[in-house]
Formats: sequence, structure tokens, C-alpha cells
Amino acid sequence: MLGTIVRWSLAVIVGVAAGLLSARWVMTSPGANFAEARGGIWRTSLDIGSTEANPYVRAVVAKRGLLGLSAKETIYYSASVDADGRPLREACDYEISGRGLPARWWSITLYADDDFLAVNQDGAPSIDATTVVAGPAGAWTGRIGRQRAGAANWLSSKAAGDLALSIRMYNPAPAVLDRPLEVDLPTIRRLGCTGAAS
Repeated sequence: MLGTIVRWSLAVIVGVAAGLLSARWVMTSPGANFAEARGGIWRTSLDIGSTEANPYVRAVVAKRGLLGLSAKETIYYSASVDADGRPLREACDYEISGRGLPARWWSITLYADDDFLAVNQDGAPSIDATTVVAGPAGAWTGRIGRQRAGAANWLSSKAAGDLALSIRMYNPAPAVLDRPLEVDLPTIRRLGCTGAAS
């Protein structure tokens, strides 16, 4: 009888430990349980905002404070690395370039390492379909950095630490819902860094 109790107790302890470790891994691993979109830097899950979302997706959404809508309403993409797979950091400057996204409206927002907007007075946390300065063919280029440096489109990374970008595509085109991993999303190229991040 005592052996059975010990075995059951050990099984419960191991199960709880495994559950806690897997939850911690999901919460601290960027992109865990999210699919990689074209280009390899953007990640998404169509389960955000869905009743079908698994507990790991729900945990990531809760941690980031995302009020997730269903995929028919909004598709979300996030990036925490540049085109070469290096983490996005406040101490570095980046060029982000793309074109209008296939949705009724879209935005790209920069988040600090605490998953909130960077606390600064620059007033440049995002660019969107109505504010982006684009060329005649719809292509645009922007700057991610602590200084605007003359950029028409600027996302301020001041006080962001290790940062991440989030794309929201509201009322996406049917092709996006059918093939969310094949959308032509913006590229992020590191221009240079100062201090230890270089």
C-alpha cells in the first residue's frame, strides 16, 4: 500500500514539474507554438482569438496582454529578430521595408522587452496604413532606432531594450487566411549598433 502511494505521489510530482517546465519554456521562447512565415523572421498563429487555441498559445497571448480577435477579424505576426536571425535590440539601428499589406487596415508596432510600448517621449511607437509614407508603387522604407535620422517612417526603439515588432492585419484578404505563411511581409535589416550590441 505504501509503495503505491509513493509511486502515485512521484508521478504527480513529475507531472507537475513537467507541466511547469513546458509552460516556462513556452512563455520564454519567442515564437514557440507559432508558425514561421515567409522570410523566416515573422511568426503567426491562426489560433489567436480562437476557441481552438491550445493552452500554450493562450498562455503567450495572455502574457503579452494581447486582446486577440479571430483570424477573420485580425491576423497577427511578430518578429524579434532581423533578416540574419539576430535579436532586435535598442542599441542597433534597422531598416524596415515593405509595401501595403493585403488587409482593410494594418499596423506595425514596436514593443519593449516587457511586452509594452517603449516608455519614451518620441511619439513613434508604430506606423500604419494611414500614416506610412510610401512611393507611387506602394513600397515604403522605415527606420527602427533611437533617433529618427531623417526617416519618413520611424519606429522609436528608445528605452525598449530587447524589442519585438507586431503586425496587425485587420480584415485580411481571403488569400491571407488561406495562406498566412506566404504573405509578403516587411524585411528588417540591421544597419549598425553602438556599444556591446555591436
